[in-house]
Amino acid sequence: METHSEHFLRRLQRRIAEDSVPRENVSAYFANIVKTPATLEPLQIDIGGNIQNWPENFFGDEMDDIIKQAEAAMKKRMQKTEKPEASE
Repeated sequence: METHSEHFLRRLQRRIAEDSVPRENVSAYFANIVKTPATLEPLQIDIGGNIQNWPENFFGDEMDDIIKQAEAAMKKRMQKTEKPEASE
């Protein structure tokens, strides 16, 4: 199966860590399109479900995305509370 779903891969990692899915039953590959022709590179998954050889910035910076989303939400809340009431 081919997927671009981070959610699916993260859930698979979790299930491997929980021993719900045997690691030996999972083979995951990364399509390396930098090389010509493109090659399939096997991902190395340990018993904790961690991928040992993630390609750099494969899913971007997860923590940065969480921080930026929280900052944007806080900014909106602050703008909402700073707006003067229509009756003033």
